[in-house]
Amino acid sequence: MKEAVTKDFVNLQVADFTCAVDISSVHEITRLTRVTQVDQAPSFVAGIMNLRGQVVTVVNLRARLGLATPEAGHSGVYNVLVKSGDELIGLLVDNVDDIVSVATHSIRPAPPHIEPQLQQFFGEVVEIHNRVVAILAIDRVTATDSDNN
Repeated sequence: MKEAVTKDFVNLQVADFTCAVDISSVHEITRLTRVTQVDQAPSFVAGIMNLRGQVVTVVNLRARLGLATPEAGHSGVYNVLVKSGDELIGLLVDNVDDIVSVATHSIRPAPPHIEPQLQQFFGEVVEIHNRVVAILAIDRVTATDSDNN
């Protein structure tokens, strides 16, 4: 009997939106620490932080995806540190739900009718816990070219 090939994903909550990121891209997950704002950075860049001597750019995933900004006093923010090329990038998210394994055959191309502001950041979808979840394309989210602002 042939075993199904699986892939592991971390489920992330960003505003009312759930997305997933391939766990092989995740370096670590921490609570948000001090972030220093950077003048003239793209609007989705929350700033930079020092992670054990390494300077890390921190992306506000809500802003990057064009989702609602949090209410005043919102404190449930996590920093998901992902590998993007040779660099670590922090992704600010509202919650880290769980880690799930899914059969690779259940990963499908994203449908063409996703909101245009979101579609550029997702190439695939997968069913997790009876919900279709968009898989975050790390390289697209962390790109800084003017086409993705």
